[in-house]
Amino acid sequence: MKNFPFVFFLLLVLAGQRALACDQCKKYNDADFQITAASITHHKSLGVLVWEIQVKGQAGKTQPKPIGRLDGAPVLGYVFPTTLKASDIGFNQTEGIVAMALTSHPDFDDTPLWDENNDQRYDNDGIIWHAHWVLLVEDKRVPGGLAV
Repeated sequence: MKNFPFVFFLLLVLAGQRALACDQCKKYNDADFQITAASITHHKSLGVLVWEIQVKGQAGKTQPKPIGRLDGAPVLGYVFPTTLKASDIGFNQTEGIVAMALTSHPDFDDTPLWDENNDQRYDNDGIIWHAHWVLLVEDKRVPGGLAV
């Protein structure tokens, strides 16, 4: 599990560069999303996987600008496709590519019971870069052909 095959890297590059499918999102196509390398390393002694991405700019520096509504809200992300099955991560048995996505989305907070940035507000933490397990499926409507 130290290195995934070339296909993994190719999918990662395509997903990372093509994740911004809408016209308003083109402003986010900068060096912070130009992937130069990616790896997943298993540290057996610690019992952890380290997911690493390198970009021309600074990973995570660019954050989406909130638009004040859910419809059309920008979601930025770095996506690591895997060879796992959906059932391996607790999803129902279904078709698709299981991926780890690192995301930032300021217009909605998917953890409203927690205050991750300790500012006493429980509804504004979506902009903080965080991980999600996602299922990628074929979608010819978007560049790159995959969507969550």
